[in-house]
Amino acid sequence: MFMALEEQSRFLSKSSSLTTISSIIEQIYQDLNNYSECMIPIDDSNTVNMKLFPLVPAPPELKPYHVPISTVQLERLMDENWDPTMEKIIPYINGINCIRQIAELADADYSLTNQCIQHLVHYKCLVIVDLFQFSNIYAPTSDVSLFLADPDMYKECQAYICYPNEQQGRNRLASQGSSHFSGSQVHEPASFSSSSSFSTYRGGGVPGGRLLGQATLFWLYKSLHQGQSVREWYLEHRKLLQGIDVRRFISFGVIKGLLYRVHSYPIYEKRTRHHHTHHHKDAPKESEEIEHMLYRIMHRPKHFDSICTSLKLPKKDVEAILQKKGDWTVVSA
Repeated sequence: MFMALEEQSRFLSKSSSLTTISSIIEQIYQDLNNYSECMIPIDDSNTVNMKLFPLVPAPPELKPYHVPISTVQLERLMDENWDPTMEKIIPYINGINCIRQIAELADADYSLTNQCIQHLVHYKCLVIVDLFQFSNIYAPTSDVSLFLADPDMYKECQAYICYPNEQQGRNRLASQGSSHFSGSQVHEPASFSSSSSFSTYRGGGVPGGRLLGQATLFWLYKSLHQGQSVREWYLEHRKLLQGIDVRRFISFGVIKGLLYRVHSYPIYEKRTRHHHTHHHKDAPKESEEIEHMLYRIMHRPKHFDSICTSLKLPKKDVEAILQKKGDWTVVSA
């Protein structure tokens, strides 16, 4: 900056500029420390404009089974200069579809879709959660008590998980429709009016205007535990959960660090491994991908989310395939 000023007007060489230079440097130092930016006029044609941007850590590596949830209304940010892939995938980011599904529904390249979502995560427009199914298992973390200590978190949770009467049936179906390429889910583009944005959604309360208290919601989070699926938990507490979008309730807990996902890993028994370490020559071509996945599972176990997304099959079909191949057990972690 000062080099350019010297070349333009010999600003540094002038004896009359010494006091000005000292005051400019001092003001830059103070403004950047206090406001992270400065705008200091030097003369009629030059101004110092500087801004410090926060250092944001690189986004984590994203997997095909990860589900992005928007924290802003992405439709309002879009303009004609956006990347074509970004424009194609935005309508399908609805808090339900995983990255693999978004790429396929938008007819976009998976690697480009992954990069676009990474950019949005980097700029805090998206948060990442696991793929929700009612067969999933969740348990509270050691930070679950923060829910009671933070009234703002409770209000945010209440606004996010409750829906008005006219949306109740539709939203429950949307929550229950989350499955791994089962064919039962309707993959419609997310409309602006029913945006699933995490920070902008505002529900209309539960039927009859009854809102669950902070202690009740905390108790519901605490009641989740290992060994119990969300389906079993829902059936046990269905009366309390009337008017509550279960998918949003779980997602909120995961995003805020109140819950963690208990993944299930299929593990082959040692006595049956030797039967499946090689491909059969007469195996049909459509089963080659399945055989390859099973081979990888035997050497490096993967959880069901990863397996189902890679094979584009629902969990029930994967379990049926595993049962045909030999003895296996499920380990939760």
